[in-house]
Amino acid sequence: MAAVTALGIAARWLHLAAGLGLVGLVTATLLAGRSDRPTARAWEARVLRWARGLVGLVLLSGVIVLAHQAT
Repeated sequence: MAAVTALGIAARWLHLAAGLGLVGLVTATLLAGRSDRPTARAWEARVLRWARGLVGLVLLSGVIVLAHQAT
């Protein structure tokens, strides 16, 4: 029983952290604006890769949280 509760807490914290990280990346991208410089384009591509990973993590942890609540 305690392991199930610990899994639920960990999944919720992971979901929260990934969601906040995603909001932070979107905010940083909006604040930075567009640029034609190669370094800025490389940074934007790196941020986009991180955002894609965080979206996957948010979805996965959301499914785990939902499954935990359903049990």
